[in-house]
Amino acid sequence: MALSVGLLLSSGAWAQDAKQAFQQAYADYQAMLDVSETPSTELSAAAFEAYQTGRNYFGDDSINSANLAINYLKSPHSAGQDRDILKSMGDLILSVYEAELSKTDARWLDAYDAAMSIPYSSYRKQELRERYLALIAPLQKANPQLYAATLVDGAKYWHREDIPLAPILEPALEQLESELPASDLSVLTLQLYLAHNHFSKNRRNSAIELYESVIASANADEAAGRRLKLLSHAALVELYERKGESEQATEHCVAIGAAQPWSENNEPEPLFRVNPVYPISYATKKLSGSVTVQFDIDESGFVMNAEPIHSEDTPPEFVRSSIEAVESWRYAPKFENGEAVVATDQTVQLDFSIQ
Repeated sequence: MALSVGLLLSSGAWAQDAKQAFQQAYADYQAMLDVSETPSTELSAAAFEAYQTGRNYFGDDSINSANLAINYLKSPHSAGQDRDILKSMGDLILSVYEAELSKTDARWLDAYDAAMSIPYSSYRKQELRERYLALIAPLQKANPQLYAATLVDGAKYWHREDIPLAPILEPALEQLESELPASDLSVLTLQLYLAHNHFSKNRRNSAIELYESVIASANADEAAGRRLKLLSHAALVELYERKGESEQATEHCVAIGAAQPWSENNEPEPLFRVNPVYPISYATKKLSGSVTVQFDIDESGFVMNAEPIHSEDTPPEFVRSSIEAVESWRYAPKFENGEAVVATDQTVQLDFSIQ
């Protein structure tokens, strides 16, 4: 993560302790940036400390404070921050930039990019999206490739929202596909985002076509290409399972298992899962409970031999519902020496409770 915004240090009459606190925090952050092995959690924490001390020093009306907020929001772990703190940062950025910059200033791109990562209301998100699109609109004719690239940056926040993105993304994708090779990351990423949006709008065949295109064109020898392939395979598992086409999902379960070996330290996560049905008779009585299910995962990622363990005192309908749910789950199979094998004695606990 690189700091992409400059700070305009003032020699005004600020409290000396606030100034020193900021300068120390910012120096610590810069030192961490210079060490490539710095854990991302520590880097995010340092960016947040620089933001807090900087806002205290520069004040809420300073573009320096806004830029420090942008810098933190671009750090890897900012999404885990308290929602109210994130919204306060977004409000600060937008209010300062509105006061300091014209609507067409290119520096708004950083501001929108940061603000769109914040869990704002749907109305606020729509406003930011429209302002972002208006800002980059002149690029559509002046520099189509740059337009498409900036559209990709924005679409990472929109593609899973229940909004019609096809009219926005499809023309940009056509432009990119006409100018760049099919394996270009901008092309593949835009295809993936458009596929996700088709999926969310229940346009399954359109989504499948795009996911398959990403898988066919992405370069598995590059980290970014592998990631796009895995995301597409995982989406296709869910798509085909929701269509009731489990056999079609199998090749994608196997592909993920082959490309991403199991971790000995972590339990496997299902690629597709359904929640157990809460028995109505138990729900009305507000009965709660939990069921531990033991099962095997076969070479195709299907669940086999699911059975409850330690369930003697568990209400029977919870047990039945849990078994039915787990039997429909799909996993990436375990691979050993390049071959898919049966993974035995897996366990999962399902909890039932009425709040």
